[in-house]
Amino acid sequence: MRITRSLSGVCLGAALLWSAACSDRARPITITELTSPVGTDAAEPFVARGPDGRVVLSWLERAADSSVAFRFASLDTAMAAWSEPKEILRRKDLFVNWADFPSVVPLADGTLLAHWLQRNGSGRYAYDVRLSESRDGGSTWSESALPHAPGIQAEHGFVSILPHAEGGASLVLLDGGAGLI
Repeated sequence: MRITRSLSGVCLGAALLWSAACSDRARPITITELTSPVGTDAAEPFVARGPDGRVVLSWLERAADSSVAFRFASLDTAMAAWSEPKEILRRKDLFVNWADFPSVVPLADGTLLAHWLQRNGSGRYAYDVRLSESRDGGSTWSESALPHAPGIQAEHGFVSILPHAEGGASLVLLDGGAGLI
């Protein structure tokens, strides 16, 4: 996984998202109720729509052994139903917070990009952002990488992933060791 830092790409991505949101307001809205694919004790949901229209729902589920599973499902718009949930990972050291939660975002080339928060020390807000990608619909995931400097026991989070129509994505996050990147 290649991670680059570009503030101008983030600003451009935000401007494109805003213009797309404004242009959709003239269309009539249709609401379809869907059965949720999440299990028991699930929280921290996130819905993302990729440049090609794919929709992914991600969430966390607490297990009886004190581990937390990071899971996701894809929306099949033709069937108006969610796919069977897939598990990205299960760990006991995830940082779980109602305000700062993980996501899975579909990219233009079919890649799924996931981020989650993982503790990196004993401090209350000592955690890293971890990134991983899947090129096979979420069956397998790459080794995770940090989008910030390693070894700093500080708050890293509040991630926004902005997929680009031509491929790749911009990432905005709080870097407790260096400020906003």
